[in-house]
Amino acid sequence: MNELIASFQKDLGPDLKRLERLGRYYKMCFLLTILMGTLIASIKISNTRMAHMSLEELLPYFLLGYAIIAIPLFLQSPLNFLPDKYLTEINLGLKRKIIYHEIEKYKANLALHTDSSLPDELLFDIGLLSDTFRFGFGDNYLLGTFNGLKTEISQFHVRNLFYSLFNGFVAEIHLPGTIGPDETLTRPSFSEKFKSLPDTEANSRMGLILQEWMKTEELLMFVALRGRTLYIGVKGERKMFESTYSRLVKDSSSLVSDIASLSAILHLLDKASTEFHIIENPTR
Repeated sequence: MNELIASFQKDLGPDLKRLERLGRYYKMCFLLTILMGTLIASIKISNTRMAHMSLEELLPYFLLGYAIIAIPLFLQSPLNFLPDKYLTEINLGLKRKIIYHEIEKYKANLALHTDSSLPDELLFDIGLLSDTFRFGFGDNYLLGTFNGLKTEISQFHVRNLFYSLFNGFVAEIHLPGTIGPDETLTRPSFSEKFKSLPDTEANSRMGLILQEWMKTEELLMFVALRGRTLYIGVKGERKMFESTYSRLVKDSSSLVSDIASLSAILHLLDKASTEFHIIENPTR
């Protein structure tokens, strides 16, 4: 993983240096603005006896003090635009390279749509979302086929009013036939947050396989079967494939973690599309 990220960082070397320069210029301009405002205010106040001045006479000095604070804050947004713009472009390029590099390991034909996600209706169906103060948003939507089966993957985040409930990838894969009764398996910590996804005692062929997955796949949070559709969720972070400049250059641990989550969901989809491709004694 680290070698992969290091090679991407090397390719992005010129862009990262340009981003560093822009960030340095931004800091210099911001600090100079504050220093100039403070200097002007100090000169004005030192040349004025303020103790015997009326409120109307003091008003310009209050306005000057406000300007010392307001001008740097006003300049912050346009000055910060270029660093943010280039950082977004770098993150987008790095994200595409990593995701497609991982996809190439499998017989998959998936297209990345960075600003889209799985529909909310799907997450309502499997219990991740509800009408009672639970919210979700997602991106990095992958749509296509995995081993010939229609597949959708999305990075998704679910939270309530106070804290995050789920961060990671959610995948939907359409199996070639119904393979057994609806099953839902979750990790205990996950089922505590999502009462609509309880643990079940599964004894069908599929249930036994999914139980084995739960034992061996550390990042797997839930597996749910609804008819011919299998839903899989793996654990991730609150911000995935989004890095600051310092993380891109000095600390790649967050990217390593993100790649691990992506690798886990692809690995499980490969298992699902191969182990459940031949249907034995369909029940419906």
